[in-house]
Amino acid sequence: MDNSGLPKAQVRRSGEAVPHAASRRVLKAHLAGLLTCPLCNGIFKEATTINECMHTFCKECIYQKVQTEGITCCPTCNVDLSHLSPEDYLRPDEAWRIVVKGYLGISPINEQEEAPQATPPPSLAATTSESTVKQSKKKKKKNKKPRQSSC
Repeated sequence: MDNSGLPKAQVRRSGEAVPHAASRRVLKAHLAGLLTCPLCNGIFKEATTINECMHTFCKECIYQKVQTEGITCCPTCNVDLSHLSPEDYLRPDEAWRIVVKGYLGISPINEQEEAPQATPPPSLAATTSESTVKQSKKKKKKNKKPRQSSC
């Protein structure tokens, strides 16, 4: 034990305590809520932010809204964007992208040791992930009520 009262294995070199696995799960669950796109309800993919209100979405989700629906306001807060072009009010959000990368790297202690995952061949992995994403989107569309926009 050291002066923190914790065994050395639970203290980082910097002197701060290492979070328990339960704390990591809580942290990961809390972060998931912050990193969720309000349009697809998934973790941000290429986080893109509206400059006027700072709401963040997946790049594909917000650009699809802009291009197919021609939105003139934020889908979350309805701030008026009609006086701007999408190039002016949408920007890649590098800070959120870094946070998402870190979030995806968090795993509970010993999770990989307890349940090793087999990695399929690259061609099969790409096919599997694409079909899984398509199935997931179909389920969400069936269960999701369309959002009403007031602008």
